[in-house]
Amino acid sequence: PVGHLATLIRELSVPSLFKTGENVRIFKQGEILSINAATRKIYRGSQWDGVRERVLARISSRKKRISSGLLYDLILKLNLTDPNSSNFKPQKCRSIHDVTRFIHEMSVRSMFSFGDSQNRLWRKNATPLKTPIPIKIKLLDLDESVNGEKEKLTPSQVRSIPFKALWKGISDSRVIWNKRVIEGASFMSSDFEEQIMGGATGPRRRKDTNYFIVAKDYLNFNARFIYHYALIDAVTGPWPENNYVNFRFRGGAANKDNLNRRGLFLESVLRLSNFEVNRKGDLVTSWFRYNSQKDSEDALEMLGRLMACSRQLDMLLGNDDMVKTYVDNFISENFSAFA
Repeated sequence: PVGHLATLIRELSVPSLFKTGENVRIFKQGEILSINAATRKIYRGSQWDGVRERVLARISSRKKRISSGLLYDLILKLNLTDPNSSNFKPQKCRSIHDVTRFIHEMSVRSMFSFGDSQNRLWRKNATPLKTPIPIKIKLLDLDESVNGEKEKLTPSQVRSIPFKALWKGISDSRVIWNKRVIEGASFMSSDFEEQIMGGATGPRRRKDTNYFIVAKDYLNFNARFIYHYALIDAVTGPWPENNYVNFRFRGGAANKDNLNRRGLFLESVLRLSNFEVNRKGDLVTSWFRYNSQKDSEDALEMLGRLMACSRQLDMLLGNDDMVKTYVDNFISENFSAFA
């Protein structure tokens, strides 16, 4: 693995296993396990006396060695710890770590704002996409990845590899895209929903068009699903070192607790699908990088189904136990539970 966590753990020589998928669900939170990274086996309980203590001592001694000194202050010390702080700016960088942290944060922000900025610039050249999904979609073709006439464009005409994978999940006949009517709110007018339930906030209204930007191996989808925002940015091709799938999801009309539960639902499903995830409340940012074309396509297909199942789910998650129930339903592909 080449992810951030894997890199740090490898530096500390801590035995670790990644991409275990659903297999780890048989273990309980807090259970003591023993890992043989060489043979890729996990054992219950403590199998080797003294190993845990030696690993902890190794980590502790390394921290002590590098936690002070001029070189540490200039290279490793991290001062820019809060990206939302008014001090998170280039002038406040005091170390190389600060510089790389700032560049990384700004790169992520630019990536996730790319779709909307390009939508405003290119929307006149985008073509309506005719689909049975109850949202308005237009598509911008960057490199002639569309077959046939664009006047009556359908998903089957789009040759983009990541688009086809994502659309396979979105159009899965087992998931239902009908608008979920929340009990007690069915009487509300659409104008009331727009203004009171959050539909008029954010970069686009609920009824506005959503845009796909596609190329043969590239996809950017910046969308508004009812009251949620979803963004997917992906490169999918034959070279794993170039492949990535980035996903961000947030928003909703429910209270804060329900929004956080929906965020936890997404985080749980994504982690079980081998995504790396960063969640802050209802904002879920995740990535799936450096994988084969087949694995990347499978990840995009899963995201298509996940977006369908997640729409307005925050309105239903009334308690913490329901989160696990819905996670189990999704992983077991019981998509009818989300209808």
